[in-house]
This record gives sequence, C-alpha cells and structure tokens, in this order.
Amino acid sequence: MTSLILRGFFAVSLLLAIAIGIDWNRVPELLSVRTLGAIAVMQVFLLIGTYLCSYRHAVLVRTPPAPVMSCWMGLMLSAGFNLAIPGRIAELIKATYLRNKHGIPLSSGTAAIVVERLYDVLIVASIGLVGAYGVDYLNPWLLVATLSFVCLIIVFLVPLGQLAIRFLDNRKFRLCMFIVANLRHMEATINPRVSLIVFGCSAFAWLLHYAGLWLFFQALPGHGLTLWQVAIVFTAIIFAGAIPALPAGIGLVQAAVIATLMGFGKDFNEALSLSLLLFLSEIFLSAVITPFLLMTQSAGIMPLIRDVFSKERAIGGQA
Repeated sequence: MTSLILRGFFAVSLLLAIAIGIDWNRVPELLSVRTLGAIAVMQVFLLIGTYLCSYRHAVLVRTPPAPVMSCWMGLMLSAGFNLAIPGRIAELIKATYLRNKHGIPLSSGTAAIVVERLYDVLIVASIGLVGAYGVDYLNPWLLVATLSFVCLIIVFLVPLGQLAIRFLDNRKFRLCMFIVANLRHMEATINPRVSLIVFGCSAFAWLLHYAGLWLFFQALPGHGLTLWQVAIVFTAIIFAGAIPALPAGIGLVQAAVIATLMGFGKDFNEALSLSLLLFLSEIFLSAVITPFLLMTQSAGIMPLIRDVFSKERAIGGQA
C-alpha cells in the first residue's frame, strides 16, 4: 500500500511539473487540423497493427488458433488496464480473459505473451539499430548486444525449454509446475510455420506503428524528423513504455522522448509538448475502447481468483 501511495504521489507530482513546464502559448500551434489529422491516421495504423498482434496471439495460444476477435478484445482490455495498473501486470489480462471466455489454460496465455515479447524486442531493436546507423553520433552497440541475445533465445527457445523441463518436472512447487506448463505449451506450439507467422505479424505491426509515428512528425510544420531520427524516437517510446514502473510508462516515456528530441536540436518546451502529444496519440485507442469493452466483457480476474481459492480449500479439506 505504501509503495502504491508513493507511486501515485510521484505520478501526480510529475504531471504537475509537466503542466507548469509547458509553454501553453505553443499548444494551439501543435493542435492544428493537420496535426489532428495525422493523429487520426496514426490511430488507423495502430488499429491494423493491433489486429495483427491479435492474430499472432491467436496462433500462439492454441492449435487451431483461438478466435481472433476474442484475442483482440483481450489485448485491448490489457492495454486499457495498463493505463491504470503499474508494473506491466496488465499483460496477464490477455491470459485471464481467454481462460474465462474460451477455457484456454492460463499457462498457454502466459507462454504466448513471453514469445510475443521476444519477437517485439527483436523487431523494435532492429528498427532502432537502423536509426542508430543513420544518426552518426549514436553508439549502436547496446542495440546490437540486445538483438544478438534475443536472437539466440528465439533460436534455442525450445531446446532451452526442454532442458528446463527436465530440471523442474519432478518438483511439486506450484510455481515450478506453472513454469513447466508454459514450457510444454511452447514446445508443442512453436514450429517453423508458427515462428514465421509470429515474425511476420510482429514485423508488420511494428513497422505500421513506426510509419504512423513518421507521418505524425511530417504533419507538424517545422517539427519534421528524418526517417532515422523517427526510428530512434520510436525505439525510445517503446522501450521506455515497457519498463515496469508507473502505469502506461507515464513519466519515463516523456523523459525518453524529451531527451531524444533535445538530442536532435529541439528546445525543452518543444520537446515536452511533442512528448505529451505523442503519449496521448499512443494511448488514445485503448483509453477510448476499453471502457466500452468493460461494459460487456469480463477480464476473467475474479473467476481465476475464485478457482484458486476453491482449489486451496479442496487441498485443505483433503489434508
């Protein structure tokens, strides 16, 4: 509870500091019809990318694939909850939703999420690496190391999982059993065809996201960036937003974008205004869609909790 209060206090303080620091006279310039049009086009790109990610999730959680629309709803619920819940815990909503709606085991959902994140890092780091080579003063070696590490994990994921299963299989701890269930699902699901589908969906989804971001900057008079610079901003937004801190990466995303844009010669007020506009563009879809989904869909959290407690009571009764 204390940690939650401190996070909340930090978030409010950060928002107040940002509000004080903004040059409000420049806001009308940024909120032109052209800018709003670019934000709208960006939402179309993000929506298509979200559908591709939903199909990717459908392929990974079950054979034959789960219903794509259900996966899309789970993904949007997860994104919406991420706006309010810190620590990236909201990722689990995709798994709890499909468990409740289609009876897909929780371990299958979490295994799919792990595989998705590996491919996400692969694609986003690749885009960032291209940008780093286009911007002379940036050192790309951290991205090269990240890419090399992730590629090794993806290539050897199934063999490493099989090795871990041998080590954990006879252990009766709940966590070990859950990890083994995740690894067995990966072993049963991942093959060359599925890997190609996951790679293709991930690549197209993130490239659409990147294209939408580039259009956003091109629509701002006097604020345009090169393709290389947009790649760096894109990578900063995604990796900063993925850090498990405050909900939706608020604060970290702004700091990463501001630092990146100031490195490209933007002044602080301009970088701050652009970072906020970008942040609103990134969260717009989930902020609008999730409340409507919550009116008709269960995230599956309470059914999971009830099942866990009923199993505990059954074990206690047997003891």
